[in-house]
Amino acid sequence: MITVAPRGRGGAVTLDVSQLKLAEGALAWIAKDRQELIFRRAINRVGDMAYTRVIRIIGKEAGIKRSEIVKEVGRYPARGAMTYVIKARGRHLSLKRFAPRQTSKGITAAPWNNRRLYPGSFFGPGGHVYWRKTRKRLPIELLTGPAIPAELVRDTVVEQVEALVRAKLQERLRHEVQRAFAAARRKYSLG
Repeated sequence: MITVAPRGRGGAVTLDVSQLKLAEGALAWIAKDRQELIFRRAINRVGDMAYTRVIRIIGKEAGIKRSEIVKEVGRYPARGAMTYVIKARGRHLSLKRFAPRQTSKGITAAPWNNRRLYPGSFFGPGGHVYWRKTRKRLPIELLTGPAIPAELVRDTVVEQVEALVRAKLQERLRHEVQRAFAAARRKYSLG
């Protein structure tokens, strides 16, 4: 089960397989603590795959550099509980991170990989893009693009992560069970 839980300014995708009843008969010969280890290894491997997929999807759809996404997205592998969590934090990113260019009509920038004109906008301190709220000199407003936590909980990201988990979790569990069999054969010289 994957749950999406926005938290304050952040968002989280949680992979929880504590209810998974896969291969209980096949795992009956393995001690309970080893069963948990097998499940945890499979969950963490699939969770790492999901984390990589999340980074790629957000980068592609929002037009954010991978290095910036990695700074804001954290992963918390299954330890005691059978839950792998991917959390994001951060605010809306300044348009200065989306290749802004000055034109005679304002600034163009490409958040969400879509270049558009921000009429009347201008470069201000620190290379940020600002827009004047009134005809007067002040107040001005900072223009921003996407926020990584908001991108994490978008339907497209969640759907792709769910599809990945459905496709890979059974395969990884099978792999870990085979690995446990191989280890037992080596340990007890069963050939």
